[in-house]
Amino acid sequence: MKKLKERADKKKLKLTDYSRIILLDRELPEYEKNIMLTEYATNFRRIGNYMKKEIFTPEERAGLLREIEEAIKGIKTQIKW
Repeated sequence: MKKLKERADKKKLKLTDYSRIILLDRELPEYEKNIMLTEYATNFRRIGNYMKKEIFTPEERAGLLREIEEAIKGIKTQIKW
């Protein structure tokens, strides 16, 4: 049990989450990668909010928002919590 706790701590997971992942033969998440991807998603959301201001034409705004939303969806698919 102590070894499991040490491994869970090393992966920065709770013991129950670590055990569930191991028992279900799932891939362990990469903590640092997930943190970085979460920050990217937050930044894209902020950019999206900025784009909603009246600085751009409606066509430019729609195109850029569509690209940003696609990027956010791609990032969300890569995050494994």
